[in-house]
Amino acid sequence: MNAPPLVSILLPARNAAGTLSAALRSLAAQSFSDWECLVVDDASEAAPAEVAACHAARDGRVRLVRRGRHGGSIAARRRAAALAQGTFLARQDADDVSRPERLQMSLALLSSDARLSAVACRV
Repeated sequence: MNAPPLVSILLPARNAAGTLSAALRSLAAQSFSDWECLVVDDASEAAPAEVAACHAARDGRVRLVRRGRHGGSIAARRRAAALAQGTFLARQDADDVSRPERLQMSLALLSSDARLSAVACRV
């Protein structure tokens, strides 16, 4: 059995077929590799599930979760959090592109000060 990842990335997607691939490519390019990404297709009318399934077939760290009815990004993120296996949770939107050092820098900051329970960055 594989050890759980250190980081679970929660990524809700609704009708985001045009941006989701770039978001997932940016995660695949992270300098830190011990992560999983839970893409929650929130009952899309477009095809983000197919985009996520294609990435999941190439990268086992990407998991596709389908919701049968639209519940919004908060509900989708909660669903992802309930399924997450990582010690740390990261959030990303389907139209976000992460810099390659994002996860590594976030973990370094969290590890440097036990008083921290969350980190964020400028958008």
